Amino acid sequence: MSHRIFTLTDTAKDKHMTLDDAVNSGEIKTVETFETYDDTLDAFFTRYCDFDVYGIE
Repeated sequence: MSHRIFTLTDTAKDKHMTLDDAVNSGEIKTVETFETYDDTLDAFFTRYCDFDVYGIE
């Protein structure tokens, strides 16, 4: 199972959606994928640490 870091699509940004709203409406795109959840967390907290812009799945 792979894990990913995702962000808002341009459409979601144009509509000023929150990350939660974008997830619920499918307006997210993958930024980076990882084999393990630990690698995903490490990348998130070292490179993407903005809870309003990025999410983990």
